[in-house]
Amino acid sequence: MKALCKTFLLLLASVTLTSCGGGGGGSNSAFGPPGNDTTLSLSATTTTLPICQFGAGASECNFFGSPFISEVTVTWRHKDGQLVTGTSPVNVSVTPTTVITFSTLNKGPPPAPPALDQFHTLLGSGPVDVTGGVGTIFVHANNVPGSGVLSVTAIDPISKQTITAQLTITVAGAATGLPSSVTATSGGPVYISGSNGPQSTIITAIVRDGSHALVANPSGFDNVQFQIVGPANSDARLVGINAAGQQVSGTTIATVTHSGIATVTFQSGTQQGPVQVKVTADRADNNVDNGISDPVSATVTVTVSDGRLFSLTLTSPGSNAPAILINRVSTGVTLINQGTTPLPPDPNATYSFTVSAIGTDRQGNPVLPGTQILFGSIDSPVDAAGNYLISGVHGDPQEGGTSFTATDGHFKTAGGGAGPGDTLLVFGKLVVGNSDLESADRVTSVLSEQSLTVATPFNWNDTTGVSVNYGPVLPYIIGRAQIGNITSPAFTNSVGVASTTLNYPVSALGHVTAIWAQGDGTNTATHPGSTDVVTDIDLAAFPGVAPAKIVISPNPIPGNITIGVTACIFDALGSPLSGVTFQFSFVNLGVGSGTLDGINGAGTVPQATDASGCVNTTVKTNGIASSSGGTDVPGLTFTAGSATATAPITAGGGLALLAKPS
Repeated sequence: MKALCKTFLLLLASVTLTSCGGGGGGSNSAFGPPGNDTTLSLSATTTTLPICQFGAGASECNFFGSPFISEVTVTWRHKDGQLVTGTSPVNVSVTPTTVITFSTLNKGPPPAPPALDQFHTLLGSGPVDVTGGVGTIFVHANNVPGSGVLSVTAIDPISKQTITAQLTITVAGAATGLPSSVTATSGGPVYISGSNGPQSTIITAIVRDGSHALVANPSGFDNVQFQIVGPANSDARLVGINAAGQQVSGTTIATVTHSGIATVTFQSGTQQGPVQVKVTADRADNNVDNGISDPVSATVTVTVSDGRLFSLTLTSPGSNAPAILINRVSTGVTLINQGTTPLPPDPNATYSFTVSAIGTDRQGNPVLPGTQILFGSIDSPVDAAGNYLISGVHGDPQEGGTSFTATDGHFKTAGGGAGPGDTLLVFGKLVVGNSDLESADRVTSVLSEQSLTVATPFNWNDTTGVSVNYGPVLPYIIGRAQIGNITSPAFTNSVGVASTTLNYPVSALGHVTAIWAQGDGTNTATHPGSTDVVTDIDLAAFPGVAPAKIVISPNPIPGNITIGVTACIFDALGSPLSGVTFQFSFVNLGVGSGTLDGINGAGTVPQATDASGCVNTTVKTNGIASSSGGTDVPGLTFTAGSATATAPITAGGGLALLAKPS
């Protein structure tokens, strides 16, 4: 049945004609207002698609001939039935794109190269070419069930009016829309009431049906229950808004999803520890107000802590820029580039190296922002090889006291002796069961070769609740900073990290320094009147700026004789790196042989570089033949980290004239 209406309106000698008509049905849809010369029609291989559980664009669903794709033909005709000639674009759009998307034919024959592959490029809107009155659209099912609308519009070539055709595509799900799965997540860390840290977080629940689609919004009833299920004595609570728009709070509350998502606020109390929150929906009717007969649930854990420092770990980003700041005489000149490293033209012969410490509380949450962390370093006294002179491995700090003894101590004589104001470092973490005794303390008096006192009492070594004394088993160093310095204090950020800089001269690159970070920790349960001092100690060489460069002398190396060979290493600014141990290898010797300091073929150079950045070796080669060039030239390679250099070995023997530098 069709209806036809005509309205004639005469206004100011102008006549406007409006016609309207309707009717029809099925999968074909066409529209052409009177006065337009052309019409659009759409026909589909199917208007119902199965859900693609892998999502839009998944290779499991998107291929030619896929059952998850409907091929829609666009037909553009004149009213006399003739197809529109030539190639003209029509505008295509789909909504909602969570249900369906579309693509077009490839620009090239299949398989089309990536630049021409339009079939796998999924769109929400865009042009499609219609050639000879016919165009093709591929409608792809997504992983959300529902009805999607495909709309095609074009401009009538005669009337210049817009003509439109639409088609509904249904993506059929595998379920009735009732809950089938629940996932729950919590926000950031939570701290106890009165801690000056965040004392609440959001818990989010996502409820999906059997088709992995978000459940529909309930009408007037709650469909998700949140419940604190452990520990039994938890004083935390939940706060939310129910279906009636009222605020509800307690250890068990019911609330409602919006587009499949429900949220509540978790509020901490005064008790520390993990708190488990269970989220439940009802598979029977998606309603928890009338009881839960077929529960589906998920559990999320919220950790409540005090934000007080319990553990510190030192870290640094490495020796590549911008980890190292090359200090400058003036900031008024422009940086220059050398490789990938920007270098100043006016370095002042000192570097500043980034050092950070990350702090956590007893429950594993970041310490509160603004927690003060002290930093320090010692680099003296040492011997020529860089070994600390006042050191040992049999230290024994007095738990809870200020006395320190060492059966291997030489506190009054080694390295000129220790004195008040020096720093004692105790490496408690190196011996199992003694991490609480990791310490950096100021020496107040030296009583004997094996006994001294410190300013701050050592920890009780009672992380288990009972103080433990393992005796003289801890490594230690006593010394002071005479070469470099470190900026202190620093304060933690939102993730518990405090950063500072270690400053040192380029003349000391490679010198080993001991760095520590320290802060006040929590009061222990067994000793409520004391405060733990949390410390971490690390040893690090003063780093140079990458990239490093290795220089070998002589270069080339005369072959078939025994000769001294020097290998040196310098950083990007040409400063020598001491304390570096090279790897070496002979290459392309053919039937010949080579040793370095008596080591045949390849290995580790026995000595490290000295303050000049160099190490002297003795190289002996035999049977080296003349090389014709190319890639098979005999040579000796030195390597340190990512830096490497090779010096060719020339055949011959007998006398050789050597000079330094080469």
